[in-house]
Formats: sequence, structure tokens, C-alpha cells
Amino acid sequence: MFRKSEANFLYSIRHVTYNKGKKTPGLDDFVAVQPAQRLGLLERLRSIRTDYDPLPSRRIYVEKPAREGGVTREGPPSRVVIPTVFDRVLQQVYKNALEREWEALFESSSYGFHPARSVNDAVNRIYVSLNKEYSRKWEIDADIEKCPRFFSFGEKSRRSRRQYHSL
Repeated sequence: MFRKSEANFLYSIRHVTYNKGKKTPGLDDFVAVQPAQRLGLLERLRSIRTDYDPLPSRRIYVEKPAREGGVTREGPPSRVVIPTVFDRVLQQVYKNALEREWEALFESSSYGFHPARSVNDAVNRIYVSLNKEYSRKWEIDADIEKCPRFFSFGEKSRRSRRQYHSL
């Protein structure tokens, strides 16, 4: 529902076309710096169908910057992938829709990869909880990077796919 919202379209266009990379074109060499170009993006978003295929992205290679003392880093240059402006706007539309939906499902005490939450927020919460008069005297920090191979996420994964497709 929010994915097809006019407000989401307008916010996404503004977010992509008013940021630091607004003049960086994708493979189609299109940038939306004029109001008429932004309006054209809105018209394209209104008419988009579910079978949209994104255009190929531009790939450029950037040399690694020198470290302090003028010593350059070893290794190959970093690859940077730049999608077209329309694809960036469409990514932002989906990000806005999914973020609203999924943030509501996460635990309030979870701080990993959440917008507007940082390591400092997590440390502050631990500090406050440990300094209560009748608080527990331990905290658990878990790195679950390799956890999925030990657990079956079959039903959760099916449920999340259904929720995603219903957006």
C-alpha cells in the first residue's frame, strides 16, 4: 500500500535528487536536477508495472586513497556501481515501504542495522539497565553471523516472503 503512495514517490524523488550524488548519472546519462525532470520521474513511477527490469548499472573503478604519511594502499582499485537515477528512486520507494513494515516487527532492544540507532544508543541502554538498583548484573552480546546454518528458518522465511509480496 505505502509502496504505491504518491507521498512515498515524492519523498523518494526528493531524497535521491537532493543528495550529494544528485549529479551522478547512471548508464543512461540522465540526472534530475530540474523540476521538469523530477516531474518526469514521478510520471514514470505512476506508470510502473510489476514486471519492471532495471537498466544495467554503470561501473567505475576508484583508486584507493593514500593513508596518512602519503603511503598508498596496495591492491586493486575499488569498484563502484552506480544505478540510473530512476532505479535509485525506485530502490528508495521500496526501502521506505519495507523499513516501515519491518521496523515494527523487530525487538525494541535490537540495535544492529537499524536506522537512527547507533552503537552509542546500545551502550547507553546497557549503562542505564546495569545501573538500576534492582537490575540484572550481566548483558549478552551475540554475533549470529554463522547462526543460520544451525537453525531452520523455513516457516519464518515463508511468512516474511508473504508479507513482502503483500506490500
